[in-house]
Amino acid sequence: MNTIRMQTTNDTARRPVRATDSSAGLDLSLEEDVVVRHGSITVTNLPYRVAIPHGYVGILALRSSIGARGITIPNSIGIIDADYRGALKLTLTALPSTDPVTLRAGERVAQLVILPAVF
Repeated sequence: MNTIRMQTTNDTARRPVRATDSSAGLDLSLEEDVVVRHGSITVTNLPYRVAIPHGYVGILALRSSIGARGITIPNSIGIIDADYRGALKLTLTALPSTDPVTLRAGERVAQLVILPAVF
């Protein structure tokens, strides 16, 4: 696979990191505080842009620690096509019976996994 080019979109953003050598994805952090509530959908900007090589796809998934707090992505995962160059966004909602949850700026909330896209 080619090198994946990734940049942060502001000076205070945490760099994307692999938690361990065996991690499948890069941990991504929030740009600002976000309150997630049941019954509403929150779209938040992630402070990253990525250039995924042709023939690959980016999968944006929640970290398990965020799901354990009753938060989910309404469409289950995010797909990032190889030709997309805009800022990454994350769509969140809370499960029923979940009190509002505040996620803090800099908190690792999602993982970006790059996989071959077979056509």
